[in-house]
Amino acid sequence: MNKSRAIAQHFHYARSVSSTNRLRRIAQESRFRPGHDLNYTPSGDSCSNELSLSILQPITTLVFCDQRLFLCIAEVNSLFLDGKSVEDIPVSILPEKISQVSYQGLCLIPATFADIPDGKYDWRSSSLFTLSAKVPGALIQPVNPGIASHIPGNLFFVFETSVLMAIAVNLRDHVVCSHHRAILLIKVSDCFPYQELDGAYSHC
Repeated sequence: MNKSRAIAQHFHYARSVSSTNRLRRIAQESRFRPGHDLNYTPSGDSCSNELSLSILQPITTLVFCDQRLFLCIAEVNSLFLDGKSVEDIPVSILPEKISQVSYQGLCLIPATFADIPDGKYDWRSSSLFTLSAKVPGALIQPVNPGIASHIPGNLFFVFETSVLMAIAVNLRDHVVCSHHRAILLIKVSDCFPYQELDGAYSHC
């Protein structure tokens, strides 16, 4: 079982393998709608040997908030290739115009000593929040965070500031100019931008 699926059931929203779309999962609707080509790729061939982005996988993206650019951690709701819903997308195809990713934002809070005794990580996930969007795949970068728990069954993702900053710089350098208009504009909320313990916005 991959990390995203191991932790998914511990988030705030109800989960169900019956659907890969969060709203349809809550409504207990079927996972795939009639007519979906689950094996669709631009070439028509299987890409099982390639690194792929999948449903429920954590990702990073950029958003504009409070007139600034911020890194946002999110979870994949749905994936689309050439307008068709698919179960996964090869990472190599994400920059192509035919790729789109639907996601929901993930709250991050500063990690404490109780969360991470060795102090290696300084951020941890807490829950999903209301931010959701469908954006070009070029605005998405997959991430493979660690998983930790201080209470049996209470799992969460863990992140290092230095790694998040490097991802933010990479995304900024590669997508801001060519996809500036596609970057989501959101309002300040209790969940975003991510805040340090002293209330200051994270630099990520």
